[in-house]
Amino acid sequence: MQAYVNEHPDDQVTRITAGAELGWPFCQPDSRGKPDLLDMGYVDDPANNADGKALDCATVTPTMVGLPAHSAPVGFVFTRGSALPAAYADGALVTTHGSWNRKPPRPPSVSYSAWDDTAHSLGRPRTIVEGFQDDDGSRWGRSVDALPGPDGSLYVTDDTAGLVYRLTPGS
Repeated sequence: MQAYVNEHPDDQVTRITAGAELGWPFCQPDSRGKPDLLDMGYVDDPANNADGKALDCATVTPTMVGLPAHSAPVGFVFTRGSALPAAYADGALVTTHGSWNRKPPRPPSVSYSAWDDTAHSLGRPRTIVEGFQDDDGSRWGRSVDALPGPDGSLYVTDDTAGLVYRLTPGS
């Protein structure tokens, strides 16, 4: 069962609108057939909605962007209008804290997800800051949030090391 627990349920980034049903705790994101983890529907939660009577999961607003299970997203900021380099200037930064209940632990990171004006959606995230965790799962840091600075730098907070890192664009 640990292999299943390691990869389920996916964490989510989704648009919240008035009256939207987000499914919790009756539905879980369904990543089957969605290797990109984009626009995921939902399936019945086996503990809280095994027979599907508590909530019809087909009515739940799809998840815009899935993240690997136990990523623990804690920071989110849009970058449009920031001074970040063009490759990161129109999307969102998602900061994950990493897991405590996965073996091995999911590492902390910062990802960037580009905005698609045509689809009005975020695209597949790509990791841009990592390295807080060693191969054996031990950590020396855990990212909490990432913010664009006025000079084009990216500032990343770390609550384990008690630091703020300033990452500057290359020349």
